[in-house]
This record gives sequence, structure tokens and C-alpha cells, in this order.
Amino acid sequence: MGKNAIINGSCQVAQRSAPTITAGYQYGQVDRLACMADGTPTAGTIAQAATTLLGSTGYASNISGLTTGAGGVAHWRYRIESRDCQRFIDQAAVYSAKVYHNVGSNINYTITINIASAQDNFAAVTEKAKLSDVSVSTATETTLIFSVDDIGSCGNGIEIVVDATCGAVTTKDFYITEF
Repeated sequence: MGKNAIINGSCQVAQRSAPTITAGYQYGQVDRLACMADGTPTAGTIAQAATTLLGSTGYASNISGLTTGAGGVAHWRYRIESRDCQRFIDQAAVYSAKVYHNVGSNINYTITINIASAQDNFAAVTEKAKLSDVSVSTATETTLIFSVDDIGSCGNGIEIVVDATCGAVTTKDFYITEF
């Protein structure tokens, strides 16, 4: 059993077609990773990218060609099942990911770690920790790192949400990999 509880964090497994992004979470082409966008998205897909823009695996989850209005935020969500969380109860935890975007200016990223309120039931979650307003330059691979001293009572499941606050954008791309 390794330290990493994230399955497919390298984004190499993609077994679905790439759906159009919406204002509600849905699973995209990369297995186990759900995405959505705020700001009334009107275009974009949730795809797997074969890319050399970031990371070393050659693959990333790509919110591709996103067009959305004011209040635009691109979201990725990953959930770890309760059986895989037991070893993390009351332990220190670190989440990291490599991100990239082509918005044309710096945008802020946020990482939120939530705990499921019931075993493998994420209908209600409690926020455990948040890292806000990490500035990410346009067209630059950036590694986000978030350390939590004590993840606490996380045995019901862990939800990790990464947000890219982009505002109104037209046909922009957002990538994440190696999480």
C-alpha cells in the first residue's frame, strides 16, 4: 500500500467520450475525475489531453475550449472512498497537482479538502481545509502543494476540489495532472 490514495492521478486512463462541460459536476474523459464550470458555460469539453505542456506522464485532464460568462470558475473534483481513507485518519496529508492554463493573465487557484459526512456518501460534506488564492501565471506549468497538519476524522471519505477562478473567458484551456 503506497502513500498515494489517488487513482489515475497521472490522467493516463480515459475510457469515455469527452462530454460538453456544464454547470453541474459530471465525469469527463479522464477516469475518476469530475468537472464543471460556473458562470453559465456555453462551450467546452472535459477531455484527456496528450500534452507536453505540464507534468511528465504525457497526459492531463483538460477542460478544453471553455467559454463562460462573469463569475467563471473551472472545477475539478476527486473523491477517495472510505476504505482508502482509513490510513489517513488523524495524520498529516499533502495534496499536490500540476496545473496550466492559457487565459492570458494570472488567475487564482483554490484547493479545498472536504470530509464526507457519512460513509461513502458525499451528499453532505464538511470543509476540513482550504488553500485559497494561489496565483498561477498564464502558459506556465505550476505545481500546487497543500499540506494539512492533521486531516482528522476522514474515515467516511475525502473529497478534493481544485478551482481555477478565470472570470469570463472564451475558448480557453485548463489542464491538471499528477495529482
